[in-house]
Amino acid sequence: DIELEVTAPPDTGYRIPDVTTGTRTLTPNRDIPQTIQVVPRAVIDDQADKRVGDVLRNLGIGQNQEPSRLGETVIIRGFNVEASNSLRDGLRDNLTSLIGTPFQNDLANIERIERGPQRTSLSTLREWITGRCV
Repeated sequence: DIELEVTAPPDTGYRIPDVTTGTRTLTPNRDIPQTIQVVPRAVIDDQADKRVGDVLRNLGIGQNQEPSRLGETVIIRGFNVEASNSLRDGLRDNLTSLIGTPFQNDLANIERIERGPQRTSLSTLREWITGRCV
């Protein structure tokens, strides 16, 4: 049996004071010189978002392509953003990095989605989207 003890309080409401995007450490948003946008779980639930693309539309940055059975691909600033271009709990998922799969449609285990600084390099977008799992 595995015993897990959570010491941090859960994010509640629409205000998220600390973010991990940009520094990869839990840092107060006011101390980061870049703009970090956060969509907390309360907003995801209140707007009944079903997919990652729905949440990104909330940030005004994403446009959905038609979802496939594997997931969905989102277009940001003209570039396809797949799961390999996103971070989960601050780390890239090695399996999705290798096979370049689209985003999975399920938001059940996402606590919030953070959008970091804008940048493009070599036709890919890195660290745009960070999903923090519960």
